[in-house]
Amino acid sequence: MDECTTIHPCDPLTTCTDLPGSYNCSNCPNGYSGSGAVGCNDINECLLPVNPCSNYSYCINSRGSYSCGPCASGYAGNGTVCVDIDECNVTKPCSNLTTCTNTPGSYNCSACPRGYQGSGYTNCSDINECLVASNCPTSSTCHNLLPGYNCSCNPGTFPVGVLSGPFPASNATCQDCAVPSCLAYANTSSPVCRCTSCQSPYYSNGISNNCTYCDPSVCPAGSYLDGCGFASNGTCRGFPCPLNSVGPNATACTCLPGYNGSIVPLVGAPYVSGSCAACGVSNCASYSNGSLCNCSSCFANSSTYASGGVCVNCNTTCSNGTYLSGCGGANSGACTSCDASPCLVFGVGCNCTSCAPSYYVNSSNGCQACGTCPAGRALVNCSLGPGVCETVPCPANSAGNFSTTGCQCIAGYSGNITATTVFPYYTGSCVDIDEYFKKNEN
Repeated sequence: MDECTTIHPCDPLTTCTDLPGSYNCSNCPNGYSGSGAVGCNDINECLLPVNPCSNYSYCINSRGSYSCGPCASGYAGNGTVCVDIDECNVTKPCSNLTTCTNTPGSYNCSACPRGYQGSGYTNCSDINECLVASNCPTSSTCHNLLPGYNCSCNPGTFPVGVLSGPFPASNATCQDCAVPSCLAYANTSSPVCRCTSCQSPYYSNGISNNCTYCDPSVCPAGSYLDGCGFASNGTCRGFPCPLNSVGPNATACTCLPGYNGSIVPLVGAPYVSGSCAACGVSNCASYSNGSLCNCSSCFANSSTYASGGVCVNCNTTCSNGTYLSGCGGANSGACTSCDASPCLVFGVGCNCTSCAPSYYVNSSNGCQACGTCPAGRALVNCSLGPGVCETVPCPANSAGNFSTTGCQCIAGYSGNITATTVFPYYTGSCVDIDEYFKKNEN
């Protein structure tokens, strides 16, 4: 008898081998205790005297085996082996201004240094002492430092006492320089109070702490003293030429072409006298000589041209089919032929009165192409306008409508009718069926 197939005496996890008069069960697989003949029981490796997982992980039993959970925070590994992470060298979690100390599974950050605020674990931010107005004396400016601060006296004042950082003296002050007409000083920390900019009509020579008066009488006729003040004693500049005149400045002005007059420079205000009056030549665009008011070119759209120093009318009489071109400036113009295609007959100038076939005279007196029609339709009345599309009747021995269902041969006739866009606007025909078959038999 084969006990392995009849009574199944072995544990399902083992193998049964039939023997003469008996049988044999294999050993239980790894992870199980017992025998194949008695039964196999799961071994809970997590309860063994020696834990197979790291002390910084945990053991998870499973049938016939086990697994280790992830390493605890601050450790790295596969769960079987977990090694402390040196956060100070790997992630550098502390502020750059503090010291990081590694500990088992964690780390410590030292406190932020003096002049900074924060925990050291996130960020150390500078303390802005300038947000406290009383830290610096009156008439001074606070400058935040890393760390600490200093104070500087404002323009027009100088320091008395220590204002340098990181912690200025509490009894230091800023006193006024009080230089008359001075606007700015070279070094606000210097007790010399050297003036670098003065209020007009004074200027600074950049050396002394005084302001010097500007003298406008040094400028010649037709010019004025410009830019006096601050650090400049001014520059003599030519006064602008008056209206309708041109020149480098009021020392040498002449009237523009098309204007007559005389310009004379003066010493002192108003720096110039005289004026330029318009020549008044009608339609003149430019002049060859301003003093003679000689017109050399007329406006192109004025229908005039320059002749004898004035503007005269262009020749406006041209025959039908021609137009006046080139008139203007100094040219009298000429009659030029109109573009004939597709116009057949011209009226006055280039106004078309009759156009070639497939064209009509539009509202602008030009020729415009008529419209087009779909297959099976004829264009009518083209010469009177864009034209109208009319449906062509079906050919003999057919019925229907090209606009809707098309044309089909009537009873007793055979053939194909196809709509087209050219005259007679269809192809094909319908023939008697008997004749159709006779023709095909031959």
